[in-house]
Amino acid sequence: ADVSFHMAISFAAKNPVQVYIMKNFYDFLFVSIRENLAHLYEDRANIDIIIKQHTEIFSHIRNHDSQQAYDAMRRHINFVLDFVKAI
Repeated sequence: ADVSFHMAISFAAKNPVQVYIMKNFYDFLFVSIRENLAHLYEDRANIDIIIKQHTEIFSHIRNHDSQQAYDAMRRHINFVLDFVKAI
């Protein structure tokens, strides 16, 4: 579901470069999330945080608020990167 969410955002952006990158790196992303972030999903609190972050990102996209969507995506990416750095 996580990879699918990010793929959907790429397609919604209608940026051909982003779509190309995501399509060609899909397998790598899927493996990365499954293997490197397995620990992230072991804690239900992290799942709740990620769902909240994804909901926030989607809401800003739906409302055509690109700056807020960008800021929410950056917070989400930083959350995941901080988790990976800590393991």
